[in-house]
Amino acid sequence: METTARDSSNAPAIWLKRARARVQAASWSSPTASCTARAKRWLILVGTGPRGGEEIGSRPAWVGELFTRTYPRQEDMWLPILFEPSETSQAAGRAYVERIVERTDRDTPVTQQSVIAQLAAIAAYGAVKDPEFPDLKALTLPVLVVNGNHDIIITTVNSYILQQHLPNAQLLLYPDSGHGAHHQYHESFVHHTRYFLDQR
Repeated sequence: METTARDSSNAPAIWLKRARARVQAASWSSPTASCTARAKRWLILVGTGPRGGEEIGSRPAWVGELFTRTYPRQEDMWLPILFEPSETSQAAGRAYVERIVERTDRDTPVTQQSVIAQLAAIAAYGAVKDPEFPDLKALTLPVLVVNGNHDIIITTVNSYILQQHLPNAQLLLYPDSGHGAHHQYHESFVHHTRYFLDQR
């Protein structure tokens, strides 16, 4: 999936690979995606993990319950899912939610069928175990791995695994943050991403 990040100065948008597990896997298993990766000569992995990574597809029940809970304003579900409980992180989370609510070009709501299919795909992805991670070692292009220091969705240890097994990877972890670290630290994220891309 492609996404953009734009800083407050209205500088040109930066196109990023925001790769969750299924997208990341495509980077080395799909001929089309592999050609895209080679053409861009870089990859940015945000809040993701390797095939067979730690707790991928087997997150604790309390984490799954966060997705099914009913909230007075349903968009507020992202506060406990993407952000830490601290006052600072929650404030950033509320600002993020407000940005979502203000948009008039929002995506069509995801269907339950899509949710079930995604959960099945993630479970299958996490079930394939190979401690040598040969697919990662074969991916030699520059990679920036980004996450929060306490991701409860794709546990942060998976970011370390990516960095340790990808031959040319840098690891960026933001403090007091979770799966939505790039939303919490969006200005820093744009700055760090630009620096990474400028080196290419």
